[in-house]
Amino acid sequence: MESTQLSILASNGNNMAPYNINIDDSTCYYITKYVLSSHDIDQHHINWAINYVCSLYSSHGHHIKQQLINFLVYANQRGVCKFARIFNNALDNAIISKRGVGALFLLPNKEMMPEVYDNTLLTTSEKHALIRMISREKYAMSNMYDHIYQHITNYGLYPYGSHQIYNDVCGDNNLEAVNKKCYNDVCIQDTDHISNDRVRNILSAHQTPPSKIYTIDHSLSDGNESPQIYCFDILDLMEVVVDHQHPINPITKRPFSKFALNNIYKKYNKEISMYKRYKNNV
Repeated sequence: MESTQLSILASNGNNMAPYNINIDDSTCYYITKYVLSSHDIDQHHINWAINYVCSLYSSHGHHIKQQLINFLVYANQRGVCKFARIFNNALDNAIISKRGVGALFLLPNKEMMPEVYDNTLLTTSEKHALIRMISREKYAMSNMYDHIYQHITNYGLYPYGSHQIYNDVCGDNNLEAVNKKCYNDVCIQDTDHISNDRVRNILSAHQTPPSKIYTIDHSLSDGNESPQIYCFDILDLMEVVVDHQHPINPITKRPFSKFALNNIYKKYNKEISMYKRYKNNV
Protein backbone atom coordinates (compact mmCIF):
# COMPACT_ATOMS: atom_id res chain seq x y z
CA MET A 1 0.00 0.00 0.00
CA GLU A 2 1.21 3.47 -0.82
CA SER A 3 3.03 5.21 2.02
CA THR A 4 4.41 8.70 2.46
CA GLN A 5 5.50 11.13 5.16
CA LEU A 6 2.80 13.40 6.57
CA SER A 7 2.68 15.79 9.47
CA ILE A 8 0.69 13.31 11.56
CA LEU A 9 2.34 12.22 14.78
CA ALA A 10 2.31 8.91 16.60
CA SER A 11 1.34 9.30 20.22
CA ASN A 12 2.47 7.56 23.36
CA GLY A 13 1.10 9.52 26.30
CA ASN A 14 2.36 13.06 25.83
CA ASN A 15 5.33 12.01 23.70
CA MET A 16 4.97 12.48 19.97
CA ALA A 17 7.12 11.11 17.16
CA PRO A 18 6.61 11.39 13.37
CA TYR A 19 5.78 8.19 11.50
CA ASN A 20 5.18 7.13 7.90
CA ILE A 21 1.52 6.72 7.11
CA ASN A 22 -0.56 5.09 4.41
CA ILE A 23 -3.84 6.01 2.77
CA ASP A 24 -5.95 4.83 5.73
CA ASP A 25 -3.92 7.04 8.07
CA SER A 26 -4.29 10.04 5.79
CA THR A 27 -8.03 9.47 5.46
CA CYS A 28 -8.31 9.23 9.25
CA TYR A 29 -6.42 12.50 9.59
CA TYR A 30 -8.73 14.53 7.37
CA ILE A 31 -12.04 13.08 8.55
CA THR A 32 -11.01 13.40 12.22
CA LYS A 33 -9.85 16.96 11.60
CA TYR A 34 -13.27 17.74 10.10
CA VAL A 35 -15.16 16.23 13.05
CA LEU A 36 -13.09 17.71 15.85
CA SER A 37 -13.24 21.17 14.28
CA SER A 38 -16.86 21.20 15.51
CA HIS A 39 -15.56 21.40 19.10
CA ASP A 40 -14.89 24.73 20.79
CA ILE A 41 -11.28 23.96 21.70
CA ASP A 42 -8.09 25.75 20.68
CA GLN A 43 -6.29 24.44 17.61
CA HIS A 44 -3.25 23.23 19.54
CA HIS A 45 -5.33 20.74 21.50
CA ILE A 46 -7.37 19.78 18.42
CA ASN A 47 -4.16 18.96 16.55
CA TRP A 48 -2.99 16.81 19.45
CA ALA A 49 -6.30 14.93 19.47
CA ILE A 50 -6.24 14.34 15.70
CA ASN A 51 -2.77 12.89 15.96
CA TYR A 52 -3.69 10.75 18.97
CA VAL A 53 -6.84 9.30 17.38
CA CYS A 54 -5.13 8.52 14.08
CA SER A 55 -2.11 6.91 15.74
CA LEU A 56 -4.48 4.79 17.86
CA TYR A 57 -6.33 3.75 14.71
CA SER A 58 -3.03 2.91 13.00
CA SER A 59 -1.75 0.93 16.00
CA HIS A 60 -4.71 -1.43 15.58
CA GLY A 61 -3.76 -2.02 11.96
CA HIS A 62 -6.84 -0.14 10.73
CA HIS A 63 -8.96 -3.15 11.72
CA ILE A 64 -11.24 -1.06 13.93
CA LYS A 65 -12.73 1.14 11.23
CA GLN A 66 -16.26 0.76 12.62
CA GLN A 67 -15.06 1.85 16.06
CA LEU A 68 -13.44 4.90 14.46
CA ILE A 69 -16.69 5.67 12.62
CA ASN A 70 -18.71 5.32 15.84
CA PHE A 71 -16.32 7.64 17.68
CA LEU A 72 -16.44 10.24 14.90
CA VAL A 73 -20.24 10.20 14.71
CA TYR A 74 -20.72 10.74 18.44
CA ALA A 75 -17.95 13.36 18.51
CA ASN A 76 -19.47 15.30 15.61
CA GLN A 77 -21.28 18.37 16.95
CA ARG A 78 -23.03 19.12 13.65
CA GLY A 79 -25.69 16.40 13.78
CA VAL A 80 -27.96 14.73 16.30
CA CYS A 81 -24.94 13.84 18.44
CA LYS A 82 -24.61 17.46 19.47
CA PHE A 83 -26.93 16.15 22.21
CA ALA A 84 -24.32 13.58 23.31
CA ARG A 85 -23.26 16.15 25.89
CA ILE A 86 -22.04 13.65 28.49
CA PHE A 87 -19.64 12.03 26.02
CA ASN A 88 -18.50 15.25 24.35
CA ASN A 89 -17.89 17.14 27.59
CA ALA A 90 -15.76 14.21 28.73
CA LEU A 91 -14.00 14.22 25.35
CA ASP A 92 -13.24 17.96 25.55
CA ASN A 93 -11.79 17.52 29.04
CA ALA A 94 -9.75 14.51 27.91
CA ILE A 95 -8.35 16.41 24.92
CA ILE A 96 -7.40 19.43 27.00
CA SER A 97 -5.78 17.32 29.73
CA LYS A 98 -4.34 14.86 27.16
CA ARG A 99 -5.64 11.98 29.24
CA GLY A 100 -8.46 9.53 28.58
CA VAL A 101 -9.09 10.01 24.85
CA GLY A 102 -8.22 6.38 24.14
CA ALA A 103 -10.74 5.09 26.68
CA LEU A 104 -13.47 7.26 25.16
CA PHE A 105 -12.50 6.11 21.65
CA LEU A 106 -13.02 2.47 22.67
CA LEU A 107 -16.30 2.92 24.54
CA PRO A 108 -19.14 0.58 23.53
CA ASN A 109 -21.58 2.20 21.15
CA LYS A 110 -24.46 2.73 23.57
CA GLU A 111 -22.24 4.21 26.29
CA MET A 112 -21.32 7.07 23.95
CA MET A 113 -24.84 8.48 24.12
CA PRO A 114 -26.82 7.63 27.28
CA GLU A 115 -29.01 10.62 26.37
CA VAL A 116 -30.64 8.22 23.88
CA TYR A 117 -29.85 4.66 24.92
CA ASP A 118 -30.35 5.10 28.68
CA ASN A 119 -33.12 7.67 28.85
CA THR A 120 -36.49 6.84 30.40
CA LEU A 121 -37.80 10.30 29.47
CA LEU A 122 -38.00 9.35 25.80
CA THR A 123 -40.99 7.49 24.40
CA THR A 124 -40.34 4.32 22.42
CA SER A 125 -41.13 6.06 19.13
CA GLU A 126 -38.86 9.00 20.00
CA LYS A 127 -36.00 6.66 20.84
CA HIS A 128 -36.45 4.76 17.58
CA ALA A 129 -36.47 8.01 15.61
CA LEU A 130 -33.23 9.14 17.25
CA ILE A 131 -31.53 5.78 16.74
CA ARG A 132 -32.55 5.98 13.09
CA MET A 133 -30.89 9.40 12.78
CA ILE A 134 -27.73 8.10 14.48
CA SER A 135 -27.65 5.11 12.13
CA ARG A 136 -27.91 7.43 9.15
CA GLU A 137 -25.03 9.51 10.43
CA LYS A 138 -22.94 6.36 10.83
CA TYR A 139 -23.61 5.30 7.26
CA ALA A 140 -22.91 8.83 6.06
CA MET A 141 -19.63 9.00 8.01
CA SER A 142 -18.57 5.63 6.60
CA ASN A 143 -19.39 6.82 3.09
CA MET A 144 -17.44 10.01 3.73
CA TYR A 145 -14.43 7.95 4.84
CA ASP A 146 -14.63 5.85 1.67
CA HIS A 147 -15.03 8.98 -0.46
CA ILE A 148 -11.87 10.59 0.96
CA TYR A 149 -9.98 7.28 0.75
CA GLN A 150 -10.89 6.88 -2.91
CA HIS A 151 -9.91 10.45 -3.68
CA ILE A 152 -6.49 10.01 -2.09
CA THR A 153 -6.09 6.71 -3.93
CA ASN A 154 -6.80 8.46 -7.23
CA TYR A 155 -4.75 11.62 -6.72
CA GLY A 156 -2.13 10.79 -4.12
CA LEU A 157 -1.34 12.11 -0.67
CA TYR A 158 -1.07 15.87 -0.23
CA PRO A 159 -0.61 16.66 3.48
CA TYR A 160 -1.12 20.39 3.28
CA GLY A 161 -3.93 20.51 0.71
CA SER A 162 -1.66 22.38 -1.69
CA HIS A 163 -2.70 20.31 -4.70
CA GLN A 164 -5.81 21.86 -6.27
CA ILE A 165 -7.54 18.60 -7.17
CA TYR A 166 -6.95 17.28 -3.65
CA ASN A 167 -8.06 20.51 -2.03
CA ASP A 168 -11.31 20.40 -4.00
CA VAL A 169 -12.43 17.55 -1.73
CA CYS A 170 -10.36 17.73 1.45
CA GLY A 171 -10.64 21.43 2.22
CA ASP A 172 -12.78 22.01 5.33
CA ASN A 173 -15.66 23.69 3.47
CA ASN A 174 -15.74 20.94 0.86
CA LEU A 175 -15.72 18.21 3.49
CA GLU A 176 -18.85 19.83 4.90
CA ALA A 177 -20.47 19.52 1.47
CA VAL A 178 -19.29 15.91 1.16
CA ASN A 179 -20.76 15.11 4.58
CA LYS A 180 -24.14 16.60 3.65
CA LYS A 181 -24.19 14.72 0.36
CA CYS A 182 -23.36 11.44 2.07
CA TYR A 183 -26.13 12.03 4.64
CA ASN A 184 -28.66 12.92 1.94
CA ASP A 185 -27.69 9.83 -0.06
CA VAL A 186 -28.38 7.67 2.99
CA CYS A 187 -31.78 9.36 3.42
CA ILE A 188 -32.65 8.57 -0.20
CA GLN A 189 -31.68 4.94 0.30
CA ASP A 190 -33.82 4.80 3.46
CA THR A 191 -36.89 6.09 1.65
CA ASP A 192 -36.34 3.57 -1.14
CA HIS A 193 -36.49 0.74 1.42
CA ILE A 194 -39.86 1.92 2.76
CA SER A 195 -41.30 3.23 -0.50
CA ASN A 196 -44.39 1.07 -0.05
CA ASP A 197 -45.36 3.19 2.97
CA ARG A 198 -46.05 6.72 1.68
CA VAL A 199 -46.38 8.37 5.11
CA ARG A 200 -43.20 6.83 6.54
CA ASN A 201 -41.42 7.61 3.28
CA ILE A 202 -42.23 11.33 3.54
CA LEU A 203 -41.36 11.50 7.24
CA SER A 204 -38.10 9.64 6.70
CA ALA A 205 -36.99 12.02 3.97
CA HIS A 206 -37.33 15.00 6.33
CA GLN A 207 -36.18 13.39 9.58
CA THR A 208 -33.03 15.38 10.24
CA PRO A 209 -31.59 16.78 13.48
CA PRO A 210 -32.43 20.45 14.05
CA SER A 211 -29.68 23.01 14.62
CA LYS A 212 -31.94 26.06 15.02
CA ILE A 213 -35.34 26.59 16.59
CA TYR A 214 -37.82 29.11 15.24
CA THR A 215 -40.72 30.16 17.41
CA ILE A 216 -43.24 32.98 17.71
CA ASP A 217 -43.12 35.07 20.87
CA HIS A 218 -43.78 38.55 22.28
CA SER A 219 -42.17 41.48 20.48
CA LEU A 220 -39.09 43.17 21.93
CA SER A 221 -41.06 46.07 23.41
CA ASP A 222 -43.79 46.12 26.06
CA GLY A 223 -46.27 47.68 23.64
CA ASN A 224 -49.02 46.00 21.67
CA GLU A 225 -46.90 45.23 18.62
CA SER A 226 -47.55 41.98 16.75
CA PRO A 227 -45.64 38.89 17.89
CA GLN A 228 -42.35 38.20 16.14
CA ILE A 229 -40.46 35.12 14.96
CA TYR A 230 -37.22 34.39 16.82
CA CYS A 231 -34.39 32.03 15.96
CA PHE A 232 -32.32 30.27 18.61
CA ASP A 233 -29.44 27.82 18.64
CA ILE A 234 -31.09 24.63 19.81
CA LEU A 235 -28.62 23.83 22.62
CA ASP A 236 -28.74 27.39 23.93
CA LEU A 237 -32.53 27.25 24.05
CA MET A 238 -32.57 23.80 25.67
CA GLU A 239 -30.43 25.21 28.47
CA VAL A 240 -32.90 28.06 29.04
CA VAL A 241 -35.99 25.84 28.89
CA VAL A 242 -34.65 22.98 31.02
CA ASP A 243 -32.76 24.94 33.67
CA HIS A 244 -35.37 27.55 34.55
CA GLN A 245 -38.86 27.23 35.99
CA HIS A 246 -39.95 30.39 34.18
CA PRO A 247 -37.80 30.48 31.01
CA ILE A 248 -36.74 33.90 29.75
CA ASN A 249 -36.48 34.65 26.04
CA PRO A 250 -32.74 35.41 25.68
CA ILE A 251 -33.43 37.95 22.93
CA THR A 252 -36.31 39.93 24.42
CA LYS A 253 -35.22 39.38 28.06
CA ARG A 254 -38.90 38.80 28.85
CA PRO A 255 -40.59 35.56 29.95
CA PHE A 256 -41.59 33.35 27.05
CA SER A 257 -45.27 33.47 26.23
CA LYS A 258 -47.36 30.42 27.08
CA PHE A 259 -47.91 29.88 23.38
CA ALA A 260 -44.16 29.87 22.64
CA LEU A 261 -43.39 27.46 25.48
CA ASN A 262 -46.18 25.07 24.52
CA ASN A 263 -44.90 25.09 20.96
CA ILE A 264 -41.31 24.36 22.08
CA TYR A 265 -42.31 21.63 24.53
CA LYS A 266 -44.52 19.90 21.97
CA LYS A 267 -42.27 20.17 18.92
CA TYR A 268 -38.91 19.51 20.59
CA ASN A 269 -39.77 16.98 23.26
CA LYS A 270 -37.03 14.58 22.09
CA GLU A 271 -34.39 17.27 22.34
CA ILE A 272 -35.64 18.46 25.75
CA SER A 273 -35.62 14.87 27.05
CA MET A 274 -32.06 14.33 25.88
CA TYR A 275 -30.90 17.57 27.45
CA LYS A 276 -32.63 16.66 30.73
CA ARG A 277 -30.82 13.30 30.73
CA TYR A 278 -27.53 15.14 30.31
CA LYS A 279 -28.34 17.58 33.15
CA ASN A 280 -29.30 14.67 35.42
CA ASN A 281 -25.79 13.31 34.91
CA VAL A 282 -24.02 16.57 35.80
